Amino acid sequence: MYVRMFSIVFTALSLSTASAEWIRFRGPNGNGISTATNMPSEWSAKRNMRWSVKLPGVGHSSPIAYKNRIYVTCYSGYGLDRHAPGNKDDLKRHLVCLNADTGQIIWQK
Repeated sequence: MYVRMFSIVFTALSLSTASAEWIRFRGPNGNGISTATNMPSEWSAKRNMRWSVKLPGVGHSSPIAYKNRIYVTCYSGYGLDRHAPGNKDDLKRHLVCLNADTGQIIWQK
């Protein structure tokens, strides 16, 4: 699951079991394959989505899901437009911790 826009979405997958924990890049086994079962094959703004939240920037990282928390990284201030990237000194990186049940931002650094 890559975050490519200003929001992150999370499906109805419950993080209450250890098998759903996604604690490293490309998941539990490093192969990008989830061990969760009965996953939906269709997603939209009204279907099979638990929540959506606006992040402080864009990102291209793999989220970490652990103990009812989701950790994502994103950036702002530089490189948002390929043709006019801006000033590198304005780059700001963000680490955001979200509640997996509600999508509420718990903290950000």
